[in-house]
Amino acid sequence: MVPDLPPEEARILKQITDPAEIDLIFLAAPTSTAERMEKIAALARGFIYCVSVTGVTGSRENIASGLEAFLAQIRSHTDLPLAVGFGIKSPETAGKAAAIADGVIVGSSLIERIEENLPLVKDEPERVINKVCAYFASLKKAVENTHFAMN
Repeated sequence: MVPDLPPEEARILKQITDPAEIDLIFLAAPTSTAERMEKIAALARGFIYCVSVTGVTGSRENIASGLEAFLAQIRSHTDLPLAVGFGIKSPETAGKAAAIADGVIVGSSLIERIEENLPLVKDEPERVINKVCAYFASLKKAVENTHFAMN
């Protein structure tokens, strides 16, 4: 994934990644036009990273209210899986995103967990790892519960 790579400037990198069978992941945002979504869908491989909100990355308390409609717009251009990122902070937000997307991406929230446990790193690195793993286990459980409830 190259976060700031617009599809219009991806040709050279795609010439390298495609023969190497490396999926170049593109981002689509709520502000993406239908024309841009079409370009992203035409170039994307693997999945499309769907930015759930406008603005900067970071964890939030709830998923964006227009996320389902946004994903429907993207789905009208592609059959690739759609993974939602930006704003996934808790098992609740992960579960809500998983209910309407094919995948959930967690970034800022992971960094927050590590940062809040930095004082433990020197003396108790295993404890930090266990806390981060427990957090991810809670996210995984929420996603799995959502998935199984839907099937």
